[in-house]
Amino acid sequence: PTPMASQTGLAVFQESDEFGQVFSGLACAVFCLLWTGLWLSMHAALRPWINHDADANADEQLGIEALSHQRRCFYIRKLYRMQLYCVVAALAGLTFFVESCLEANPLRAMLMSFGPARQVAFTMAVGHWAIALWEDWRTRCFLAQGLSEQSGGGLAFFPLNLFCTGPQIMYFMYTMHHIVTLFAYIFALSTHQLGGVMVQGLLFELPVVLMLRRELGVASPELPDWLKSAGAVNCHWILTYLAFMAGRGPAEVL
Repeated sequence: PTPMASQTGLAVFQESDEFGQVFSGLACAVFCLLWTGLWLSMHAALRPWINHDADANADEQLGIEALSHQRRCFYIRKLYRMQLYCVVAALAGLTFFVESCLEANPLRAMLMSFGPARQVAFTMAVGHWAIALWEDWRTRCFLAQGLSEQSGGGLAFFPLNLFCTGPQIMYFMYTMHHIVTLFAYIFALSTHQLGGVMVQGLLFELPVVLMLRRELGVASPELPDWLKSAGAVNCHWILTYLAFMAGRGPAEVL
C-alpha cells in the first residue's frame, strides 16, 4: 500500500491495491487509543440502577462471600458497558454481513472484505477488549457465575480444578479469550487480511446481549421480576438460542 500524507505530514490514509483507500496504520493506532478512552469513560459514566441499601444476598447468589458493595457496583457497570458494546458490534457486523451478501462474489466478500468502515469497527473492538482485560481483573471473583471446581462432578474444569478454584479458572479462560481476540483484530488491521472473518467476530456478540441481561439480573441485589417467572426465564433462553443461531450460524456455514 502507498501512504497518502495529509497537510500535517502524517499519513492518515493509504492506497491499497485490493481495497482502495483505507486508513493508515497510524490512523488505526490512534483510533484504538480513542476507542479505549471512550470505553473507559463509558464504564465510569454508566451507573448501575441498584438498591444501595441492599444486603449481601447477591453475593451469596454468586457464591461469593463478603464482597464489597463498591466492587459489585464496578461489576454491574462493566456488564452495562459490555452490553452497549455488544449491541453496537452486532449491528455493525449485521450491516457488513448484509453488505457482503449483496456483492458480486458474496462468499469472497464474507471472508476477505475490508475497508475504512470495517477498520473503525475493528479498532472499536480492540478498545473494548483492552478495557475488558482490566475489568475482568477487577471483578475476577464474579466470573465463575456460581460454577465451582466441583461442577459437573469435577469434570467441567478438569484438570484445571486440581489446582485452581472456579473463579480462577474462569478468569484464566476469559483472559486467554480476550488476548487471542485482541491479536486477531490487530492482525486484521495490520495486514488487511481476514476482514470478513472478523466481521463474524462482531456478529458473535449478538447472543451475548441476552447473556449479559441474565448476568445483570443475577448480579443485582434484588432479582428482577423476569427471573422470578419460569415462563419469562424460558422465553429468555429461547431468545438467547435464536440469537446464538443468528449471530454464530453464518460463521459455522462459512
